[in-house]
Amino acid sequence: MISWSWSPTRLLGRDAELQTLTACLDRARAGSAAVAVLEGPAGIGKTRLVNELSVRAERDGFRCLRAACEETLGQPFGPLLDALAAAGQLVPPGSGAAAVPASRPSEYRLVEELSDRLERLSATGPLLLSVDDLQWADPSTLTAIRRAARRLALRPATIVVAVRSEHPPRVAGAVDGLLRLGATHVRLGGLSEDAAVRLVGELAGLQPGHRLLERMRGASGNPLYLVELTRSMIQEGALEDTGGVAEVVGDGLPATFRALVVRRLRSLSQPATGTIRAGAILGLSFGSEELAATLGSSAFELAPTLEEAMRAGVLEDVGDRLGFAHALVRQVVYEEIPVSLRRQLHRETAAALIANGVAPERVAMHIALGADRGDRSAVRWLREAAARAARQAPGTTAELLQRAREIVSPTDPDRDDLLADLAMALATTGRLREAETLANEVLQRRPGPSVAGRLRAGIVYALCWQGRPGQALVESLSAEPNLSPDQRDLVEAEGLVAQILTGDVAAAGPRIAGVLHATQRSGHTLARCHTLCAATRERMLAGHLLEAVSLGTEAVQLAEADPALAPAQPWFFLGLALTIADRTDESEAVVRRGREVAEDLGLVWSVPLYMSYQANVCWLTGRWDNALAEDEAARAITDEFGMHLTVMLASASRLARIWLHRGRIDRAEEVLAEAEAWLAQEGRQGGEALVLSARGLLLEANGQLRPAAELFARAWRQNLQAGVVSELRLLAPDLIRLWLATGRDQVAASLLPDIERIAAQLQVPSAEGAALRCHGLVARDPDVLLAAADTYRRSPRVVELAQTCEDAAVHFAGAGRTKVANDLLQEASRIFESIQAARDLARLRGVARRFGLANPPRSSRPSTGWESLTDSERRIAELVARGATNREVAAALVISTHTVDSHLRHMFAKLAISSRVQLATIVTRQGR
Repeated sequence: MISWSWSPTRLLGRDAELQTLTACLDRARAGSAAVAVLEGPAGIGKTRLVNELSVRAERDGFRCLRAACEETLGQPFGPLLDALAAAGQLVPPGSGAAAVPASRPSEYRLVEELSDRLERLSATGPLLLSVDDLQWADPSTLTAIRRAARRLALRPATIVVAVRSEHPPRVAGAVDGLLRLGATHVRLGGLSEDAAVRLVGELAGLQPGHRLLERMRGASGNPLYLVELTRSMIQEGALEDTGGVAEVVGDGLPATFRALVVRRLRSLSQPATGTIRAGAILGLSFGSEELAATLGSSAFELAPTLEEAMRAGVLEDVGDRLGFAHALVRQVVYEEIPVSLRRQLHRETAAALIANGVAPERVAMHIALGADRGDRSAVRWLREAAARAARQAPGTTAELLQRAREIVSPTDPDRDDLLADLAMALATTGRLREAETLANEVLQRRPGPSVAGRLRAGIVYALCWQGRPGQALVESLSAEPNLSPDQRDLVEAEGLVAQILTGDVAAAGPRIAGVLHATQRSGHTLARCHTLCAATRERMLAGHLLEAVSLGTEAVQLAEADPALAPAQPWFFLGLALTIADRTDESEAVVRRGREVAEDLGLVWSVPLYMSYQANVCWLTGRWDNALAEDEAARAITDEFGMHLTVMLASASRLARIWLHRGRIDRAEEVLAEAEAWLAQEGRQGGEALVLSARGLLLEANGQLRPAAELFARAWRQNLQAGVVSELRLLAPDLIRLWLATGRDQVAASLLPDIERIAAQLQVPSAEGAALRCHGLVARDPDVLLAAADTYRRSPRVVELAQTCEDAAVHFAGAGRTKVANDLLQEASRIFESIQAARDLARLRGVARRFGLANPPRSSRPSTGWESLTDSERRIAELVARGATNREVAAALVISTHTVDSHLRHMFAKLAISSRVQLATIVTRQGR
């Protein structure tokens, strides 16, 4: 007789896969991160392989964090919080998966905190974070893993996630995101026949005989099935030693894994079976106190049945909890319970857990699974749980409400209100299409004014800030006639913002006074804040900058006094108005404040908005590497959350101009093509003229001057017709220059009255400088161009100053005034060199050759090595060398962690290094 005494001691048949994963550890040991996605069907050995990797990592000095996801509901970040808690890293202090902190920080802040803790751990030595059963991960955990993969990319860390081949779409999105970041994809199939024979031989303690081999082939190399099949045969006496060979005796064993598990359960005592079923209701793992509460027994009374279940290989110890030997074992046990009985058991479990003070997060799943259709108390409980989770885990909120939707009766009077909550939750998590479809479905049933108003306002708001203001405007104009005055005010105010964001200032302007008056009369502060924001942008675009700043300041004051008004984003509108008014220092402070509020309140979609406008300030003031880092960080967040960048057109125009100046026409073409495709898909919106003009500059770079001039003229006309004045000062000098270059001097001269009128209206140095430059170009008057340069020096816009200095130098040289020309050419050269504008520097050298001027020096700033780093990058390098985490660097420099990450990536490329240790070594060497 053969007896069962096997315990796994070595991994069989996975040498190639283990070697691939071990290579990830090698990269981390060398100082740079690696991410791996381990994918395969259930029971194929993913967990066993991850465990083996963890053993090797610990042996090699790695700090190992092991997280495992379970089929739960309402427990955001649970696996990661538990893994960190096991490492003595509670996040936030005193919290854990079953104890969400009372302060409830926003999801954004908690994700940042988790990333920072992981970064700190990796600073003390190489780190391995393994996450098993990713197919069951909650939305917040998925977000945190994606963020960690990006944040730890320059740390000695390895992240390995194991996921079943069949997984839901949201998990597929997370996996795809990791693969786009460069994760190694390891697909796990069945064991080879040789490995399967060796495994069964170890299990039986003898070489497998012919009949055993035949039975074994039915397992298709699945290790779990091979183990359970062999275990069952041994325990039932169906495997014997026949002359030194393990052979099957009889034909009674079932051929499927499910049947094997069921057969084993039937061999156990009734108390043990009942305990196992109760455990299956609780989940894949559970605490002994939860099990005792569910069964109404003490732990002492449960001990004999638990020991029996563990001897049978059904349950096992999982840290300080109990768990099933495999998820498939639990699945079989659970599915063998009749559906009606399962529901009843979930209801009784929920009641027992609540009575014993178990946290609501542990109860949500049982409420959802135990409810019958139409159970109003369950629906109410799930909605309350969703409301508690909204700030910290909007994805969990959507899941809870989706479960409530499955339960609620079609005739429930509160059903539409529930669906409105769900639509808003979906929009918050960036699932805009789903939110739109659901909202329109409810609106078609003509719900009550309260629900209709919430849905209509929610749709308008979401569309507006996802870069689809035209559609948002249409939705606002379709509002139901029976809305309450407050709801109508809110929809109209949001629609007004949408109309302004389409760039149609002329049509929006006349509506503003009426909506402002209505919101002041009603006292609806959110609607008033939205309207003030719309008025700020309208006044700014129309060229009334003092009024714009005053209105924006009033909106910000309202939001600072009442955080509920923060979604109106007044800091964004005021910051832009200040930028247009050449008050960039004030603008930066306002934009930083807006980003901080967005992060604190969990308004994740708006964080990239503020980063993009910080990039805009950096672009205008000549800090182009910072601008690129901010834009890159903004796009990283939108990719991470599957969102669109609200200000994509302005961002694309800015990036295209930077790449053009730096001689990277290919990169400029890439970003413009993306923006043009977006415009073609979503229709007209603010920033279109900026894209047109950037395309014009690209045409000019390719020698197509006439088409370039015509595109600028089209952008000019569009802005004039829409009442957009403030952008014209950016377009005017290039438009004049291109008309003159194509011999259309009279057309150029005909624009001067409008340009001078606009400058007089704006009353800021950059507009006055633009007007003088245009006049000087048309008149070919170097003294006027010199006055233009003097005026630009009172503005923060360094690129326009350099271009004007170049224009003046050309005309002074042509007039024989060489000394002034040389001085101006050198000034332009210094500016272009500081921003690494390679095309401009090459053009200046051509000017110098043509007129016999002093040749501007070639760029003294190399493209690689320590000297290639900007001041910001050197400051970050110094902080990193002292051991600061990304979060600490961000706090010191008042930027975001995403921006720090972008800077580090650029620095590592310039320095040709792959780890922070190497960076610290370089910094130390420079300090000697």
